[in-house]
Amino acid sequence: MAFFDRATGGLITTTLPLVLAGFLGYSKGQRGWLIGLPLLLMALCTGPAGALCDRVGSLRVRIAAGLVYALAFAMIPFAASNQAAMAVTMFAVGISAGALFSSSLAIAAESGGSTVALGSFRAAGDVGFFAGTTLSIVLASAIGNEAAPGYADYASVIVLFAVAHAASTVLIAGTAVLASRCGSRTNSAL
Repeated sequence: MAFFDRATGGLITTTLPLVLAGFLGYSKGQRGWLIGLPLLLMALCTGPAGALCDRVGSLRVRIAAGLVYALAFAMIPFAASNQAAMAVTMFAVGISAGALFSSSLAIAAESGGSTVALGSFRAAGDVGFFAGTTLSIVLASAIGNEAAPGYADYASVIVLFAVAHAASTVLIAGTAVLASRCGSRTNSAL
């Protein structure tokens, strides 16, 4: 989960500004606040999302936030041509990212070997950020038929990253359901 969270974050902070400037004519200021908005919201929402995790469970928050995040992330290419729509989209990305961070960190901490789990969480996230920054440009170039990738190529990559993030969330949810079913059978057999 940390890998896909940070991979999409890497795409937002490095590739998306290039797309907004190169294809849609956004100014430095417009790009700055649109990229900064989700980062600020993530920082502001992490604490309240942590409190929500304590009330309803980290896994539930993670799954709900992951699905909202993937949907909002997939909307970026469709909203990008309208600054107001882009602001609303980035608002949803930022709020859900705050919940993703706090719930993922809680799940890592609750998993047992605290230092190893938190170190692995960090390492997976860093590798994901690297993948998001480099893989997004490599994929856009590979998808494109022209010498340089076009807007549709980058849009496809953004949607592909959103689908990968959603798939990781579904995998986490499915694994949790299987674990709870296996655990309830084991407990009832005892």
